[in-house]
Amino acid sequence: MTCTHKNRIENRGKHIAQVNYISRASRVLVSLGLAMLAASTINAQEVVDQENDVTWQGAAVNIQPVNTVGQSFVPSCNNVVAVEIALSTINRGMGDDTVIVRLLRNGGTITQSSKFVIDGLEGWVRLDLASDVVVTPGETLVLQLEESQKITFGWRWVTGDTYPVGSRLFFGSAARGDHLFRTYSTSCGKVVDIDIKPGSDRNPINLRSRGKIPVAILTSSTFDATQVDWETVQFGPGEATESHERIHVQDVDYDGDMDVVLHFKTQETGIVCSDTEATLTGETFAGDTFSSTDVITVVKCPK
Repeated sequence: MTCTHKNRIENRGKHIAQVNYISRASRVLVSLGLAMLAASTINAQEVVDQENDVTWQGAAVNIQPVNTVGQSFVPSCNNVVAVEIALSTINRGMGDDTVIVRLLRNGGTITQSSKFVIDGLEGWVRLDLASDVVVTPGETLVLQLEESQKITFGWRWVTGDTYPVGSRLFFGSAARGDHLFRTYSTSCGKVVDIDIKPGSDRNPINLRSRGKIPVAILTSSTFDATQVDWETVQFGPGEATESHERIHVQDVDYDGDMDVVLHFKTQETGIVCSDTEATLTGETFAGDTFSSTDVITVVKCPK
Protein backbone atom coordinates (compact mmCIF):
# COMPACT_ATOMS: atom_id res chain seq x y z
CA MET A 1 0.00 0.00 0.00
CA THR A 2 1.54 3.31 -1.04
CA CYS A 3 0.85 6.39 0.95
CA THR A 4 1.82 9.73 -0.65
CA HIS A 5 0.44 13.06 0.44
CA LYS A 6 1.66 16.30 -1.18
CA ASN A 7 -0.21 18.88 0.80
CA ARG A 8 2.43 21.60 1.12
CA ILE A 9 2.62 23.73 4.22
CA GLU A 10 4.33 27.08 4.62
CA ASN A 11 7.23 27.12 7.04
CA ARG A 12 9.31 30.28 7.34
CA GLY A 13 8.10 31.40 3.92
CA LYS A 14 8.97 28.03 2.49
CA HIS A 15 6.67 25.47 0.89
CA ILE A 16 7.37 22.08 2.42
CA ALA A 17 5.84 18.98 0.92
CA GLN A 18 4.05 16.58 3.23
CA VAL A 19 3.76 12.90 2.55
CA ASN A 20 2.99 9.77 4.42
CA TYR A 21 5.33 7.74 6.54
CA ILE A 22 4.42 4.16 5.65
CA SER A 23 4.37 1.48 8.28
CA ARG A 24 5.69 -1.77 6.86
CA ALA A 25 3.86 -3.62 9.61
CA SER A 26 0.59 -1.99 8.55
CA ARG A 27 1.09 -3.11 4.95
CA VAL A 28 1.58 -6.67 6.12
CA LEU A 29 -1.54 -6.56 8.27
CA VAL A 30 -3.61 -5.25 5.42
CA SER A 31 -2.30 -7.85 2.98
CA LEU A 32 -3.21 -10.58 5.43
CA GLY A 33 -6.68 -9.13 5.87
CA LEU A 34 -6.25 -8.69 9.61
CA ALA A 35 -7.59 -5.17 9.45
CA MET A 36 -10.94 -6.45 8.15
CA LEU A 37 -13.78 -6.79 10.62
CA ALA A 38 -16.36 -9.57 10.51
CA ALA A 39 -19.20 -7.08 10.48
CA SER A 40 -17.82 -5.31 7.42
CA THR A 41 -17.05 -5.91 3.79
CA ILE A 42 -14.12 -3.63 3.06
CA ASN A 43 -11.47 -3.27 0.39
CA ALA A 44 -8.22 -5.08 1.22
CA GLN A 45 -6.31 -1.79 0.94
CA GLU A 46 -8.43 -0.06 3.55
CA VAL A 47 -7.58 0.27 7.21
CA VAL A 48 -9.71 1.31 10.15
CA ASP A 49 -8.63 4.78 11.23
CA GLN A 50 -10.98 5.93 14.00
CA GLU A 51 -13.48 3.74 15.82
CA ASN A 52 -15.63 3.47 18.90
CA ASP A 53 -16.53 -0.21 18.93
CA VAL A 54 -17.24 -1.02 22.57
CA THR A 55 -19.97 -3.17 24.08
CA TRP A 56 -23.34 -1.59 23.37
CA GLN A 57 -25.42 -0.81 26.46
CA GLY A 58 -28.81 -0.62 24.75
CA ALA A 59 -29.21 3.12 24.09
CA ALA A 60 -29.97 4.56 20.65
CA VAL A 61 -31.03 8.06 19.64
CA ASN A 62 -33.51 8.70 16.84
CA ILE A 63 -31.81 10.12 13.74
CA GLN A 64 -34.70 12.13 12.36
CA PRO A 65 -33.28 15.35 10.83
CA VAL A 66 -34.63 17.68 13.52
CA ASN A 67 -32.43 15.99 16.13
CA THR A 68 -29.16 16.91 14.33
CA VAL A 69 -27.41 13.79 15.61
CA GLY A 70 -23.67 13.52 15.17
CA GLN A 71 -20.29 12.38 16.46
CA SER A 72 -17.09 14.40 16.38
CA PHE A 73 -13.83 12.58 15.72
CA VAL A 74 -10.17 13.28 14.98
CA PRO A 75 -8.61 11.40 12.04
CA SER A 76 -5.04 10.20 12.15
CA CYS A 77 -5.02 9.33 8.43
CA ASN A 78 -5.10 11.55 5.35
CA ASN A 79 -8.41 10.57 3.80
CA VAL A 80 -11.81 9.07 4.63
CA VAL A 81 -13.21 6.59 2.11
CA ALA A 82 -16.05 5.03 4.11
CA VAL A 83 -17.78 5.03 7.48
CA GLU A 84 -19.68 2.43 9.45
CA ILE A 85 -22.49 3.30 11.81
CA ALA A 86 -24.11 1.05 14.44
CA LEU A 87 -27.90 1.26 14.05
CA SER A 88 -30.95 -0.13 15.80
CA THR A 89 -34.56 -0.23 14.67
CA ILE A 90 -36.25 1.76 17.43
CA ASN A 91 -39.71 1.99 15.81
CA ARG A 92 -40.46 -1.30 14.13
CA GLY A 93 -43.17 -1.24 11.53
CA MET A 94 -42.46 2.34 10.45
CA GLY A 95 -40.93 0.99 7.24
CA ASP A 96 -37.65 0.94 5.39
CA ASP A 97 -35.85 4.23 4.87
CA THR A 98 -32.76 5.88 3.43
CA VAL A 99 -30.02 6.72 5.93
CA ILE A 100 -27.77 9.68 5.11
CA VAL A 101 -24.34 10.39 6.57
CA ARG A 102 -22.60 13.74 6.15
CA LEU A 103 -18.95 14.49 6.84
CA LEU A 104 -18.65 18.01 8.23
CA ARG A 105 -15.74 20.40 8.71
CA ASN A 106 -16.44 23.59 10.67
CA GLY A 107 -20.17 23.06 10.14
CA GLY A 108 -19.91 22.72 6.37
CA THR A 109 -20.51 19.49 4.45
CA ILE A 110 -17.39 18.03 2.82
CA THR A 111 -19.22 15.07 1.33
CA GLN A 112 -22.16 12.79 2.04
CA SER A 113 -23.46 9.33 1.26
CA SER A 114 -26.72 7.45 1.65
CA LYS A 115 -27.95 3.88 1.91
CA PHE A 116 -31.35 2.19 1.87
CA VAL A 117 -31.86 0.33 5.15
CA ILE A 118 -34.45 -2.35 5.89
CA ASP A 119 -36.86 -1.99 8.81
CA GLY A 120 -35.70 -4.35 11.56
CA LEU A 121 -31.96 -3.87 11.07
CA GLU A 122 -29.79 -4.33 14.16
CA GLY A 123 -26.07 -3.77 13.66
CA TRP A 124 -23.49 -2.05 11.50
CA VAL A 125 -24.20 -0.22 8.25
CA ARG A 126 -21.40 0.78 5.88
CA LEU A 127 -21.65 3.92 3.77
CA ASP A 128 -19.03 4.53 1.09
CA LEU A 129 -18.31 8.19 0.58
CA ALA A 130 -18.96 9.72 -2.81
CA SER A 131 -15.23 10.32 -3.27
CA ASP A 132 -12.00 9.90 -1.34
CA VAL A 133 -12.03 12.83 1.03
CA VAL A 134 -8.66 14.35 1.88
CA VAL A 135 -8.46 15.37 5.54
CA THR A 136 -5.76 16.68 7.84
CA PRO A 137 -4.61 14.34 10.60
CA GLY A 138 -5.45 15.92 13.94
CA GLU A 139 -8.30 18.14 12.76
CA THR A 140 -11.78 17.79 14.28
CA LEU A 141 -14.49 16.51 11.93
CA VAL A 142 -18.10 15.50 12.49
CA LEU A 143 -20.20 12.59 11.24
CA GLN A 144 -23.83 13.71 11.07
CA LEU A 145 -26.52 11.05 10.57
CA GLU A 146 -30.18 11.26 9.61
CA GLU A 147 -32.89 9.32 7.81
CA SER A 148 -34.77 10.86 4.96
CA GLN A 149 -38.48 10.41 5.76
CA LYS A 150 -39.39 8.29 8.77
CA ILE A 151 -38.41 7.71 12.41
CA THR A 152 -37.41 4.07 12.10
CA PHE A 153 -33.76 3.99 13.14
CA GLY A 154 -31.56 5.10 16.00
CA TRP A 155 -27.79 5.53 16.23
CA ARG A 156 -26.39 3.37 19.01
CA TRP A 157 -24.42 5.14 21.71
CA VAL A 158 -22.81 4.35 25.04
CA THR A 159 -22.27 6.30 28.24
CA GLY A 160 -18.86 7.29 29.49
CA ASP A 161 -15.92 8.72 27.59
CA THR A 162 -15.29 5.72 25.33
CA TYR A 163 -13.94 7.90 22.49
CA PRO A 164 -11.86 10.51 24.35
CA VAL A 165 -10.97 12.77 21.39
CA GLY A 166 -14.59 13.30 20.27
CA SER A 167 -18.12 13.53 21.59
CA ARG A 168 -21.69 12.62 20.78
CA LEU A 169 -23.77 15.47 19.37
CA PHE A 170 -27.51 16.00 19.90
CA PHE A 171 -29.27 19.05 18.42
CA GLY A 172 -25.80 19.93 17.19
CA SER A 173 -24.34 20.30 20.69
CA ALA A 174 -22.09 18.02 22.76
CA ALA A 175 -23.98 15.43 24.78
CA ARG A 176 -22.84 12.76 27.21
CA GLY A 177 -21.46 9.54 25.80
CA ASP A 178 -20.24 8.57 22.34
CA HIS A 179 -21.81 6.94 19.30
CA LEU A 180 -20.56 3.64 17.90
CA PHE A 181 -18.77 4.22 14.59
CA ARG A 182 -15.76 3.41 12.43
CA THR A 183 -13.97 5.39 9.74
CA TYR A 184 -11.84 3.86 6.98
CA SER A 185 -8.81 5.22 5.11
CA THR A 186 -6.52 4.19 2.26
CA SER A 187 -3.87 6.79 3.09
CA CYS A 188 -2.73 6.40 6.65
CA GLY A 189 0.39 7.23 8.53
CA LYS A 190 2.69 9.83 9.93
CA VAL A 191 3.75 12.93 8.07
CA VAL A 192 7.30 13.48 6.80
CA ASP A 193 8.41 16.96 5.69
CA ILE A 194 11.30 17.72 3.33
CA ASP A 195 12.82 21.06 2.38
CA ILE A 196 14.85 21.29 -0.84
CA LYS A 197 17.56 23.97 -0.59
CA PRO A 198 16.64 25.18 2.93
CA GLY A 199 16.37 28.95 3.18
CA SER A 200 15.13 29.41 -0.38
CA ASP A 201 11.55 30.12 -1.37
CA ARG A 202 11.92 29.15 -5.03
CA ASN A 203 14.29 26.19 -4.67
CA PRO A 204 16.24 27.06 -7.85
CA ILE A 205 17.95 24.10 -9.49
CA ASN A 206 20.75 25.09 -11.90
CA LEU A 207 21.01 22.25 -14.39
CA ARG A 208 24.42 23.50 -15.59
CA SER A 209 25.82 23.24 -12.08
CA ARG A 210 28.43 20.67 -11.16
CA GLY A 211 27.64 21.24 -7.51
CA LYS A 212 25.32 19.60 -5.02
CA ILE A 213 21.72 20.13 -3.92
CA PRO A 214 20.99 20.11 -0.17
CA VAL A 215 17.74 18.50 0.94
CA ALA A 216 16.55 18.61 4.55
CA ILE A 217 14.34 16.01 6.20
CA LEU A 218 12.55 17.67 9.09
CA THR A 219 11.83 16.14 12.47
CA SER A 220 8.27 16.53 13.78
CA SER A 221 6.23 15.26 16.70
CA THR A 222 5.52 12.08 14.72
CA PHE A 223 8.80 11.52 12.89
CA ASP A 224 12.46 11.50 13.98
CA ALA A 225 14.54 12.48 10.96
CA THR A 226 17.75 11.32 12.63
CA GLN A 227 16.50 7.75 12.24
CA VAL A 228 16.68 7.93 8.43
CA ASP A 229 19.14 5.44 6.92
CA TRP A 230 21.11 7.61 4.48
CA GLU A 231 22.23 4.59 2.45
CA THR A 232 18.60 4.01 1.33
CA VAL A 233 17.84 7.63 0.36
CA GLN A 234 17.46 8.58 -3.31
CA PHE A 235 16.60 11.94 -4.85
CA GLY A 236 15.09 12.94 -8.18
CA PRO A 237 14.18 10.91 -11.29
CA GLY A 238 17.79 9.77 -11.55
CA GLU A 239 17.70 8.39 -8.00
CA ALA A 240 20.84 10.22 -6.93
CA THR A 241 22.41 8.96 -3.70
CA GLU A 242 23.93 10.90 -0.80
CA SER A 243 27.21 12.31 -2.07
CA HIS A 244 28.87 12.69 1.35
CA GLU A 245 27.87 9.18 2.40
CA ARG A 246 26.46 10.44 5.68
CA ILE A 247 23.78 12.71 7.09
CA HIS A 248 24.35 16.15 8.59
CA VAL A 249 22.37 16.68 11.80
CA GLN A 250 21.23 20.25 12.50
CA ASP A 251 18.14 22.26 13.44
CA VAL A 252 17.16 23.41 9.95
CA ASP A 253 13.81 25.03 10.76
CA TYR A 254 14.82 26.46 14.15
CA ASP A 255 12.09 24.69 16.08
CA GLY A 256 14.36 23.18 18.72
CA ASP A 257 14.69 19.62 17.39
CA MET A 258 17.32 17.98 15.24
CA ASP A 259 16.69 17.62 11.50
CA VAL A 260 19.01 16.09 8.90
CA VAL A 261 20.47 17.44 5.66
CA LEU A 262 21.63 15.31 2.73
CA HIS A 263 23.47 16.40 -0.43
CA PHE A 264 23.03 15.15 -3.99
CA LYS A 265 25.06 15.89 -7.12
CA THR A 266 22.92 17.97 -9.48
CA GLN A 267 24.04 16.02 -12.54
CA GLU A 268 22.96 12.72 -10.96
CA THR A 269 19.41 13.79 -10.00
CA GLY A 270 17.90 13.35 -13.47
CA ILE A 271 15.96 16.61 -13.10
CA VAL A 272 15.04 18.18 -16.46
CA CYS A 273 13.94 21.65 -17.54
CA SER A 274 10.22 20.86 -17.42
CA ASP A 275 10.26 19.56 -13.83
CA THR A 276 8.44 21.60 -11.18
CA GLU A 277 8.98 19.26 -8.24
CA ALA A 278 11.40 16.62 -7.03
CA THR A 279 10.92 13.58 -4.83
CA LEU A 280 13.03 12.09 -2.08
CA THR A 281 12.59 8.43 -1.07
CA GLY A 282 14.19 6.29 1.59
CA GLU A 283 13.85 4.15 4.68
CA THR A 284 14.37 4.50 8.39
CA PHE A 285 16.65 2.18 10.36
CA ALA A 286 13.44 0.38 11.39
CA GLY A 287 12.74 -0.42 7.74
CA ASP A 288 9.79 1.96 7.24
CA THR A 289 9.71 3.63 3.83
CA PHE A 290 8.80 7.18 2.90
CA SER A 291 8.46 9.26 -0.27
CA SER A 292 8.26 13.05 -0.05
CA THR A 293 8.01 15.76 -2.72
CA ASP A 294 8.85 19.47 -2.73
CA VAL A 295 8.54 22.17 -5.41
CA ILE A 296 11.55 23.31 -7.47
CA THR A 297 12.34 26.03 -10.01
CA VAL A 298 14.68 24.91 -12.79
CA VAL A 299 17.08 27.59 -14.06
CA LYS A 300 19.83 27.72 -16.69
CA CYS A 301 18.65 24.81 -18.73
CA PRO A 302 21.35 23.27 -20.96
CA LYS A 303 21.08 24.29 -24.60
